[in-house]
Amino acid sequence: MARDLFDPRLMTELANFTPSTCTIQQNLGTENDHGEIVDDWQDVAGHVDLPCTHAPSGSPGNEYKRRQGDYVIADHTTLISGAYPLIKETMRVVVAGGRAGTYEILLVHVDSHSTMTRLESRRTE
Repeated sequence: MARDLFDPRLMTELANFTPSTCTIQQNLGTENDHGEIVDDWQDVAGHVDLPCTHAPSGSPGNEYKRRQGDYVIADHTTLISGAYPLIKETMRVVVAGGRAGTYEILLVHVDSHSTMTRLESRRTE
């Protein structure tokens, strides 16, 4: 039987060390007067001002293989306090506080204890 490396209570206590806030947005894509789809990023309900910590992944970034079989290079990692299984790779994260900016979400992982959500992302601005 495999044992967990970290006690879930420790992960819950570490969740208090989140100096930034994150808002998850999805693109609803609206049609303009010419029939073209234009970006229309909207906040996802229940995913606004989430406590998080955000940092560069290192240089030149980390390469990941997604379920679809393609490879992506993420240059930032975001840890959000809490489990948010509705976050998808088609969304983006807007970080306020340290390293503020907008980042394209490339990978989403909710830990096995449902206490943290990790996003691998790439800066879009």
